[in-house]
Amino acid sequence: MFSDRAPVDLVSGPVERTIRALAFPVVALNLLRAGYNIVDMFWIGRLGPEFLAGVSGSIFLVWAIHGLSHLVTIGITAGVARNIGEKRADRAVANAARALHYAVYFGILVAVVTYPLVPLLISSVGMSETATRAGIHYLQIMTLFTPLIFLLFSLHSLFVARGDTVTPLRVFATTFLLNIVLS
Repeated sequence: MFSDRAPVDLVSGPVERTIRALAFPVVALNLLRAGYNIVDMFWIGRLGPEFLAGVSGSIFLVWAIHGLSHLVTIGITAGVARNIGEKRADRAVANAARALHYAVYFGILVAVVTYPLVPLLISSVGMSETATRAGIHYLQIMTLFTPLIFLLFSLHSLFVARGDTVTPLRVFATTFLLNIVLS
């Protein structure tokens, strides 16, 4: 996975072209993330406004969990990119493997700590009984998948660290289409 050569040459050539080559896929990926939410809300909304309110009321903790994943992913990107820049593919591989382990362990820790707090957190939002139950159910399921979320975000960071923002976009676009079809 890690070679001495990045998919986008970051150190020579026009800066503007390099930035566009890296940034466009990241912007497109963020638009797809928003699309995920739109598709999910469309289908949840068909269950009724109470269910949509419950899921919408619980989304704050999902965002918080995603934010916590950045504690690992920022370190992955910085450390592995440095190793690659130093032409130390062996260290990049070792640091990437260690970081992926940390991501999974930290994801498990966050899930274990957060899961029992879900009913209390959702009840404090002040929604109707049906919306509260829907929010708790949704958030408990999302919390159980926290280690996987951390792992996926970390894998994305590994590709970014080596200058490849296109592969994560392709993977996310594929899963986005699968989400639409399976929904």
